[in-house]
Amino acid sequence: MRTIHQVRDRLLDTLRQAVQRPGLFGGTDFGVELVMQTLLRDLTFIDEREGDLKAAMDDLVARGQFSSMAVRGSFLQYVDSRNSYGDEVASVYAAVAHRLGYLTMGSTVPDADFGRMRLGLPVVCRDRDWTAGDVIARFGPPSLRVGWVFAYVPADGSRWLYFDFDGASAGELERDCLLRDVRIPADHFSLGLVFTPHGRSICPDRAGPETQRGLSRGPGGPGRGR
Repeated sequence: MRTIHQVRDRLLDTLRQAVQRPGLFGGTDFGVELVMQTLLRDLTFIDEREGDLKAAMDDLVARGQFSSMAVRGSFLQYVDSRNSYGDEVASVYAAVAHRLGYLTMGSTVPDADFGRMRLGLPVVCRDRDWTAGDVIARFGPPSLRVGWVFAYVPADGSRWLYFDFDGASAGELERDCLLRDVRIPADHFSLGLVFTPHGRSICPDRAGPETQRGLSRGPGGPGRGR
């Protein structure tokens, strides 16, 4: 019979695989949500850390990243209600797993560089289209890739910065895939969303001017992260 330590190691390995390939672990955003929640619940149950998971999930609720339809609901509400967001959902749970110590990063962004990167993104992403190759050339390889989401993680491991790509725009070369939006650390999920011109063209009902105004107020405005 397997020991509890072996079971825990297997769950950690499954979690790493699920983060890297959400499409194989749940497929749809609803399925990915169930897989990620189950893995984190089982791990925190084994470690007697259910309270830590609850605190992390409460933080998502407070920031508008978890609604009555769970994490997927925030994307359906603020990005576009016609699509499935398996990669994006997995990327949010990846940050929770990292916060709880269940997911490690191969590399992180120095805090000073992360701050400069975060402050400059609203303008550069709102005003022009970016490909996956452009993002890597400008900012380097991501700390973590979750399907068509590039996650950049600060050294202190706190609020992540995400580049969400439109997988349907990928041609023969992955680097040509177009950026849809960036998710910048903010007090509320909606205030941290910045859509590219391509993103606004495919999500016209969600990429409204109120989101852009929230980010344009700068570090002193409501989009400021904690």
